[in-house]
Amino acid sequence: MRILQIEYARAVAAILVLLFHVEVTFARPKYMGESTLHFLINGDSGVQIFFVISGFVIYLIHHGDPEGSLANVRSFFHKRWTRVLIPLWIVATILFVTAKAGLTPNVAGFIDYLGIYFPFPLAKERVLSVAWTLRHEVLFYVIFAVWIWKRSLGWSLLLAWCALGLIIGPFMERGTAFKIVFNTNNFLFLAGIGLAHIHVRKIDVPFRGLVGAAGIGLFLLTCIGRSAFATPLWLNNIGYGIGAALFFVWFLRKPVGESAFVLLLAQASYSLYLIHFPLLSVVTRVLDTFGGHEFLAVRLVYFAVSVVICIAASIVFHKYVEKPVLKMFRSSKPKNSAMPAPSETTR
Repeated sequence: MRILQIEYARAVAAILVLLFHVEVTFARPKYMGESTLHFLINGDSGVQIFFVISGFVIYLIHHGDPEGSLANVRSFFHKRWTRVLIPLWIVATILFVTAKAGLTPNVAGFIDYLGIYFPFPLAKERVLSVAWTLRHEVLFYVIFAVWIWKRSLGWSLLLAWCALGLIIGPFMERGTAFKIVFNTNNFLFLAGIGLAHIHVRKIDVPFRGLVGAAGIGLFLLTCIGRSAFATPLWLNNIGYGIGAALFFVWFLRKPVGESAFVLLLAQASYSLYLIHFPLLSVVTRVLDTFGGHEFLAVRLVYFAVSVVICIAASIVFHKYVEKPVLKMFRSSKPKNSAMPAPSETTR
């Protein structure tokens, strides 16, 4: 099950997150200490795009699953755990080994590594900075599994979870585990489900072009608000995510051509998401030894080199590590399942 528009959105979201992390890494005092392309602080909007895509894809694949089937629930967990956790465990193990070998700073404890191998809500990420997003994903999977088993209970839990995130989330302090449980980001999974419902039912949304334009406008307005006025994080989450969802209302009906490279980048997006930040710390240190970072032109060259290295490494990791390992684990999928075969559309 491949929807080109969703594949392209995955690729764009992954690149946005990468650009954001290159910008903030370069700007850190222990590295180059200089901002290169400040507007790219909005690149973390790729996370909100991923949440919308996740809600869309999960509902699209499972909306027709028979209610009350525990076999479907088991198969859902097997599929999602395999897809999300196995690559995460590989990366976490590499980070653990390098830290214990003294090749990287060892600032994480037992609970931190336990929280990577079993991503329950944590107050702070000390092993892999991007892992906080997967904690939102796991919570969503648990609630959606209830939805597969019993629709009415699942809808109640999902709506309550999203509503509490919108109501309580803006007042929750950062650096607490509850910030993961009650967060405005959680509403974006529901936005993706709504988008998938429109797509599945082939609902003809009136003024679709204007809706898409409004989504672009909201997204850009959020970018401006953050850059110029330092708008609060919870408001940015909603602006980015809802803006993306409104844009998808138009974009999903827009014919697009197929690009082999973009599709490869989309398929490697999870690998890129997992490995780029640790890799960036190494690449930035190496580039910094060449000097000249006080000049913008030099930083731009270093910036481009960092992006290319991270993309190339993620494609290699995807083709020769993630993909073969997932193929091996998927062969052990539970046999008593009516679920569709795994799709490369999902992250």
